[in-house]
Amino acid sequence: MKIQLLVNQDLASTLVINRLVPALQDHELSIWCSSQVGTSNQARPPALAHLAFMEQGILNQLLPGASGGELQTISALAASRGISCRIENAPNGPAALANLTSFRPDLMVSVRYGKILRQACLGFPGYGVINLHSGRLPDYRGVMATFRAMLAGEKTIGATLHYIDDDSVDTGRIIGMTDIPVNYAGSYLHNVLALYHDGVELILTTIADIAKGESPRTLTQRNGGNYYSFPDQPALDAFSARGLRLFDHEEVIRLYQRFSPV
Repeated sequence: MKIQLLVNQDLASTLVINRLVPALQDHELSIWCSSQVGTSNQARPPALAHLAFMEQGILNQLLPGASGGELQTISALAASRGISCRIENAPNGPAALANLTSFRPDLMVSVRYGKILRQACLGFPGYGVINLHSGRLPDYRGVMATFRAMLAGEKTIGATLHYIDDDSVDTGRIIGMTDIPVNYAGSYLHNVLALYHDGVELILTTIADIAKGESPRTLTQRNGGNYYSFPDQPALDAFSARGLRLFDHEEVIRLYQRFSPV
């Protein structure tokens, strides 16, 4: 199959791509990367800017094209395997649609992609568009679902694989859901990254089924649920007051050391 991968230029997406690309070597791949979630001019609290530097700034400003280590950046991994990879923040624009027309994907797979896909884009792949959302649906739609779950004191968190049926956010038919315990001794970032182990396996199983001609069984989302945007300062203060952390410097350092060939 021809598979269009849509990801964000961040640490979690990079870890996901390092697992997906080798596992999908029998398929023809193309990669789009968004450089931010939402619009770049959104004012956010300093703590979120600091988190963004840990997740994106170090990766994209200090390690561009890093290769030779256990992990590679998205661009380096794509280049090493001859995969088309481009920054695409306007997926519904003429240039992006021309790119899709040229590649003609059978399936699109989104993980943390930061832009909303409209119908012109969604209509390309015959097998549809699937998205791995880092939260349980419909209870935790939107961004930073794990933050909201930890703030609410949930005992477990999960990722949801679902179809993107239209341009609404996180509302499509559910293919499957994972479930792991929340590690409250760990940071928000630690818990987010932990979601993607089982989440990637769910993606790969679904792709294998589709490749065999089997349509995934789906479940329509129940009514209700919640949509969350980026947390504001009061929410961040409440998170901190519970003794919770957005990230740990030592953990981030250890993760980025995996990109080093030494």
